[in-house]
Amino acid sequence: MQVQTERVLGVLNRGRVVLELSREELGDLMQASSRTVTRWRGFAHQPQPRHRARAEILIALLDRWDAAAAGDRWQLHRWLLAPHAALDGQQPRAVLLGPDLAALQALTDPADLPRPA
Repeated sequence: MQVQTERVLGVLNRGRVVLELSREELGDLMQASSRTVTRWRGFAHQPQPRHRARAEILIALLDRWDAAAAGDRWQLHRWLLAPHAALDGQQPRAVLLGPDLAALQALTDPADLPRPA
């Protein structure tokens, strides 16, 4: 269970650093309250199975996007904030903070992913 909690915390750290998310947005990212996220970070509570499953999806997405951007955080950040045709004009970041990650998981065409500068 500890390994799974550490993976959730890893997503939270990446969300804070790479995606520049606020505490409230980290809660949105994990579909939990910001208070719950604080408890996870303090090891006061364990994430529920649905949160751990979401963390695994997020890890895969962030890894794919980071690889596509060749580690260029600026390019990744720009891509996350730009409206995307494959997402019906929504920003990937907005979809990321919503409940359904399926549209983001469906972005597999290299043309749809962030590119290095």
